[in-house]
Amino acid sequence: MDNDLLSPLSIEPQSILYRDRNHVVQKIVARFPDFSKEYFVSRFGERIGVVLLRAGAVLLVRQYRLFLNALSWEIPGGGLDHKESPKAGARRECREEAGIVCRGLIPLVTYHPGLDTLWNPTHLFCCRDFEERPHAPRRGEVTERAWVPLASAMDMIRRGEILDSMSLVALLAVGARLHEPLTEGARATREASD
Repeated sequence: MDNDLLSPLSIEPQSILYRDRNHVVQKIVARFPDFSKEYFVSRFGERIGVVLLRAGAVLLVRQYRLFLNALSWEIPGGGLDHKESPKAGARRECREEAGIVCRGLIPLVTYHPGLDTLWNPTHLFCCRDFEERPHAPRRGEVTERAWVPLASAMDMIRRGEILDSMSLVALLAVGARLHEPLTEGARATREASD
């Protein structure tokens, strides 16, 4: 299929419909040869998440989530601050949410939760080299934390106990990475991350 036939002739930002300190909703029009398409794009900025690994277990934190109206088990993570690199944001979020000081962050995967209407690129890392410190989370954030065997975390996903997309993608990526066949490329990647 010829990708040039599917590309718009122009992409025209039209207006900002809403803005606050964390979020912008913008109308954008893409003009194709035979039609135009309106997009209403929500921009939340970039976010990061970290899978902390220790002796076959992952660290999960528990926070209140509005759409569940309940507590949710998740990996530590959150939004990047202005001009903060993904690695710096990952280190900060681990400190704030879990009392963990990360020394060795390994890029796991970067993904986009939506490709038409949501701009929220997400950078995921894994980490085995860290230091645990006494932790007092910010009020209203993490209510508890727990080291959960990776196999149990996978069972939590299957049972619908882990619903956060960032946590799902991160845990499934780590599970796949730990169980991938040891080809030369996979062996080099695993040795670099160990």
